[in-house]
Amino acid sequence: MSAVRQGDLSEIILCADEASAQTARVAAELLRPTDSFLQLPHLRGPAETRNIGMSVARGQWVCFLDDDDSIEDGFFDRALPILRDTEDVVYVNYTQIREDVADDGTARETSRRQISLRQHRVRDLAVQNFIPSSALFIPRRLLDGLSFDPALASHEDWDFILHLWRRAGFRHADITGPNYHVSNSATRNDTGAAARADIYQQIYLRHKHVRPRSWYKRLKKLRHIRSQIGA
Repeated sequence: MSAVRQGDLSEIILCADEASAQTARVAAELLRPTDSFLQLPHLRGPAETRNIGMSVARGQWVCFLDDDDSIEDGFFDRALPILRDTEDVVYVNYTQIREDVADDGTARETSRRQISLRQHRVRDLAVQNFIPSSALFIPRRLLDGLSFDPALASHEDWDFILHLWRRAGFRHADITGPNYHVSNSATRNDTGAAARADIYQQIYLRHKHVRPRSWYKRLKKLRHIRSQIGA
């Protein structure tokens, strides 16, 4: 488990929304006494499990890591001097790894690409998300009263980031550590153009107070998505 290899800098809270014996066995083998394993089969989806994890986190900073993603060895060591020097939300570069996933769950890597967020403008989050949740370091004090919305069919991480953006500054750190794994098969966010246009519109209306220029870009984005319906 890549999070365990970060050493004593991390407290791991492993939240599972299923109750398999295999998951419990792996958790018992890999987690340390200072870590926590929460097996919560009544929960459904990443929004609810992330919310539970946030509610019990004790560290000064909170990071998220989905079960199909990973982080490079030594990443937290590289990030620590940056975190000591800021109270903002910190976002970093990441590696996108595309994979073919077989029926038995085994994955075969098909490509790997370094994604730099250095040139991205934070205000463009109002139009489209460009920060994977695993590329964020969030001060825990900013999370009071904030949660992922399980009612959203997808893109709940983007909605969460926009709420967070209203509370705090965002600072880019030019380091790489998260490995964002993308399956070449369909995912929750690949729901077709019509559903994607619907969820973008929902999020735009939830976060109305943006610059006029951002609204122009939003309308352009929606027109582009809708042009793909039936294509």
